[in-house]
Amino acid sequence: MKLKYLLAASIVSLAATTTIATPAVAQETTSSVRGDVVDQNGNAIPGATVTVTHVPSGTTSTQTTDANGGFNAPGLRLGGPFTISVTANGYESAQQEIGFLAAGQAQRISVALADAGQTIIVSGTRQKSSISLGTGAATVLTARDIAGVANINRDVRNLAARDPLVTLDATNNGAITIAGQNNRFNRFTVDGVAFGDPFGLESGGLVSARGPVPLDAIGEFSVEVAPVDIQQGFFQGGAINTQLKSGGNRFSFLGAAYYQDDSLRGSRARELTRTGSFESEVYVAQVTGPIIKDKLFFAVTYERTRDTVPSDVAPSQLGITDAQITEISSIAQSVYNFDT
Repeated sequence: MKLKYLLAASIVSLAATTTIATPAVAQETTSSVRGDVVDQNGNAIPGATVTVTHVPSGTTSTQTTDANGGFNAPGLRLGGPFTISVTANGYESAQQEIGFLAAGQAQRISVALADAGQTIIVSGTRQKSSISLGTGAATVLTARDIAGVANINRDVRNLAARDPLVTLDATNNGAITIAGQNNRFNRFTVDGVAFGDPFGLESGGLVSARGPVPLDAIGEFSVEVAPVDIQQGFFQGGAINTQLKSGGNRFSFLGAAYYQDDSLRGSRARELTRTGSFESEVYVAQVTGPIIKDKLFFAVTYERTRDTVPSDVAPSQLGITDAQITEISSIAQSVYNFDT
């Protein structure tokens, strides 16, 4: 194998100050915050303004509580932290922070506001346990988790293998098998867009021999096994969802190089002598930042891979000797009068 290039670029996310509800794939690519606003006596406060701010990017989602004091802020960016500010006429304001939100996660909170003008102000929030909108076994890896995974060949298949129901078929280019199903029965998406191999041109079930997405471009990676959810479909084994990183209000730059060759591995394993030399070089560059502060961001990741490996194709061997060929030729000429 001579020279192989892998280029992945993602320009991610136009985040407006008001959130627009998104259908179908919103569950796979966004998170949400929901809850209720009450007074000190536990009575609902309708008409309160709830502002959810994604701190790294400054993007906000503003909601108003209904007649029962409830609110729902869908379509939020992944990660965090988030700041939640609540204001209402006649009440003191309150603020709470949430550390991290994953794709498909709905964080529930309850906010209690104190009456305005009191000498002793009692205001606070109570964070309830978060819930996942999906049902079924799932493994979720954040960008920090991915950085901590030992991944020698830098392939997303190794991330999927962190799920206990996933196995990799070494005889089929590392094909991902989930819960015993054929690798072509899985669904692989990038930011909610199907990214599989519908024509069956690759042996591993993905669109490329190597991982289709550079590890440094992934913000969140998840494997869901048979989720019972009407919004998810087109698979029988499992759903593999990849969310790309997005930029923030600060510029960030990343440059890295990885190298390995045959001198970094042993020459014998289980009494078998390994032969052949190989060399692998990987170069990564990433730039993220704002285009319009608090509103529009970009994230671009470039990865180049160069692999030099010995060929696994050898000349055909007939399995017979020259003497046997000479004997066959002699018989053909003497018995059948056929000159070979």
